[in-house]
Amino acid sequence: MLRFATYKIDTHHLNKDGKIFAKIALLNFLAASCFWAIFPLILAEKLQNQNNVGYYYSVLSIVGAVISIFSTYVFCKYSKVYITKIALFSAIVLLILMNLTENIYQLGILDIPRAVCVLISNMALAIFVKDFSKKNNLALNEGRYFRYSNIGCLIGPTLGGLSAKFFGNESIFTLSSIFLIISLAYFNHQHIIIKHKHINDDLHEEGIKELFHNIYSYFKNIELIKVFLIALGLNLWWSIRSVYVPLTITNLGFSQDIIGFIITLGILPLVIFEGIAGKLAQKNGVRKYLFFGFLLISILCLLGFFIQSSYFIIAIIILANIGAAFIEPLKDTYFFEATARNNAEKFYGIYNIAEPIGFFIGPIIASITLSFISNPYIVWGEIGLISLMFAGVSLLIKKKF
Repeated sequence: MLRFATYKIDTHHLNKDGKIFAKIALLNFLAASCFWAIFPLILAEKLQNQNNVGYYYSVLSIVGAVISIFSTYVFCKYSKVYITKIALFSAIVLLILMNLTENIYQLGILDIPRAVCVLISNMALAIFVKDFSKKNNLALNEGRYFRYSNIGCLIGPTLGGLSAKFFGNESIFTLSSIFLIISLAYFNHQHIIIKHKHINDDLHEEGIKELFHNIYSYFKNIELIKVFLIALGLNLWWSIRSVYVPLTITNLGFSQDIIGFIITLGILPLVIFEGIAGKLAQKNGVRKYLFFGFLLISILCLLGFFIQSSYFIIAIIILANIGAAFIEPLKDTYFFEATARNNAEKFYGIYNIAEPIGFFIGPIIASITLSFISNPYIVWGEIGLISLMFAGVSLLIKKKF
């Protein structure tokens, strides 16, 4: 069976560690972070209810889950190079068209496929990092990839907030598209070639039956189930943070540029600590650092619930990401180390379902809870207890990882 793992990936630069993909991730996450810093405010305005923002993200996450499942089929049938180019180009066009929308229906029709394109391109980049890595430097390369990603996330919210303040909230669509245009141009400039070893005589296209067999095979592996749960736990944290942080800060009376600045401060721990996490895990494995990450998020969020101070919540937004910095790069390291190298493509989409499921469960639980309990701090108490549960899951990881 022909797999992308059997292809040799070349670029005209000597780049055995895949640094170019970290740089592309920086541009992609610049685009994404300036978008997400302000987009919840646009949704709240068009939906005329902040609680409905959570439901919107949950619907978006269902679509993401379906796409993640079928990405297994797509990545085994088509070149990751072409997939990345098409996804980036489509996202650019959709962002530009979003400037013309007048209501939530028009916005949703364009935003949902945009989110799909961004998801597909980011999944492809993550697999490229694996392709360029040897087992003994995978954690380091993952740390670099996420460090560059979070440098983008560090700068993007401030730029998005300033753009929204001076040119209106919808200006983030244009700003985000500009970063993706640069990303696509840079990616195309690399002249990445995937050489199909058996392209002329043994091409095999995976069918739907084999797709469901892959799902069964994934969840039959107990270690891959743990990987999935770790990724789910982190994405529950991201979902609450990304949806409710801009709304919380707005409710405190701050303007868009301050929203961007606070979100930027929240990304700073990721930039500082993710490289450190990668180096530590390279020496000692991922188990203890995943536990530390979830435990820190849990403690801070539970303190936020009991102290019930809006300004303490802002501190949580910043400090809890120290914990996230020890989870984000290591969850992918854990996945690739627990997966046979030639199974990465067929399993990565299934593993990635944890992201849309997390972004479905998190906002919908928060929205339902807030519908019955008006105290906004209850959301942080919930995520604190959930993170404590996933800290327990991380202790079940075998010590060899």
